[in-house]
Amino acid sequence: MVTTLRNAKARLSAFVALAQRGEDVVISVRGRPTARLVAVRQEGQPDRQGWLAELAAGRAQWSIAPETASSDGIVEALREERC
Repeated sequence: MVTTLRNAKARLSAFVALAQRGEDVVISVRGRPTARLVAVRQEGQPDRQGWLAELAAGRAQWSIAPETASSDGIVEALREERC
């Protein structure tokens, strides 16, 4: 989420709550991203970036077709498997 400095000042508690839930809050000044509000990782808390990397690796490993394949190509491959 991107917000202005003025909005961040007015709604800081809400943005801290968003950061606690794992969402990055980018604060812009004069239209330029200037700061980012993120949660502090607690001991025993799952590493979100690590989890996302693990998910991407699993997706690549167990994918039916390459990510570059079009939906038409996937449908065609499934049709061929039926025959």
